[in-house]
Amino acid sequence: MMEKEILKFPLQFQKSLKVENQAKIKPFKKILWVGMGGSGLAGDLVKLLAKDIQISTWKDFNLPQDLDSKTLLIFSSYSGNTQETLSGFEIALKKKLNLAIVSSGGKLLKEAQAKKLPLVEIPEKNIPPRMALGYSLTALLKLAKRERELKELKTASKKVNPESLRKEGKKLAKKLFKKVVLIYSSQETLPLAYIFKVNFQETGKSFAFLNFFPELLHNEIQSFENKTLSKKLFFILLLERDKDTLEIKKRINVFKNIFEKEGFQVEKLKIKDSYQSLIESLILAFWTGFYLAKLQSLDPKKISLIERFKEHFYGKRN
Repeated sequence: MMEKEILKFPLQFQKSLKVENQAKIKPFKKILWVGMGGSGLAGDLVKLLAKDIQISTWKDFNLPQDLDSKTLLIFSSYSGNTQETLSGFEIALKKKLNLAIVSSGGKLLKEAQAKKLPLVEIPEKNIPPRMALGYSLTALLKLAKRERELKELKTASKKVNPESLRKEGKKLAKKLFKKVVLIYSSQETLPLAYIFKVNFQETGKSFAFLNFFPELLHNEIQSFENKTLSKKLFFILLLERDKDTLEIKKRINVFKNIFEKEGFQVEKLKIKDSYQSLIESLILAFWTGFYLAKLQSLDPKKISLIERFKEHFYGKRN
């Protein structure tokens, strides 16, 4: 039940994950995080914790062409059966690239164990991949040997009370109900904004889109002159972090003032610059998605359309 998974989420940062066969990882300067959907989220989110990590993400079949010997490829698939991720993994094996695995099962885990590859096994099975974000983020930091950030996350997670955020998530869900949600943030905050979007869509079964300041002020803003769509159709959620520059904060505030006067529903969510606030923001996104689904009498955990699409490529699952 997803409700229990949200309540237990901070515990993921307190679990001591082990890197198996770590000695096989060659020295590296850069990381490529290869993963789809919920399994790909940590690769972008880690930038909010450690800006000095040279990391990029790959969310596609195969691998990029410009890889070098100083790159560690981390293949992340919660199920271990994601076709896109496995296609890149097979290429990396053939080319004998520097790699590691993050998974809870499936083909990827079996291959890693059989070939004694560097591996972080996610201990909790049968939860939605997006709800395993704490594990995958911890695994990434473990593989990157970032003990300070791991310690900070563990300490911060003990201060987080998911139950205390339930009311706020439920309240926000009621505001977003029957709306097309537009999530706007700074470019640096985009990984967090993306997680809000994913939870509103996948868990909440609601339309949600995102863009970032200042870029959206040079194009997307003009869309609001459209007179064929009701202003009541949209809800604009602004994410503002303490670390956002003064120029970005000014633009967020001016945007809010203008569009509220134009009759749009706009709300600003302020996010403090701390590990605790980051974890709490993730949980708020979880709760909001959860209650968006409940307001529609839908199962927050069920992803029937995604599964229907996968059946064409993976076959029907039991």
